[in-house]
Amino acid sequence: MKKYLLFGLLLLTFTQLTAQTNANEAKAAYLLAEESYGKGDYKTTLEFLRQAREALGGSNCKVLYLQIMATRELYAKDTSLN
Repeated sequence: MKKYLLFGLLLLTFTQLTAQTNANEAKAAYLLAEESYGKGDYKTTLEFLRQAREALGGSNCKVLYLQIMATRELYAKDTSLN
């Protein structure tokens, strides 16, 4: 019984560590996306946002807003994409 309890606690601990790593990766990708957006590199911005969504396992309002803004600027800059 003690073995199963110890195994369960270890499993929960490692699950939490993985979740924190994903959140850190998502935040790093989002910050890089913001930096790329500020430089006017909209394709790179969209790639970093894709990485952030994958790390989060979904999306949130900040990611979606930056994605909309980058897409809008990209289409305004290059009309052949319309």
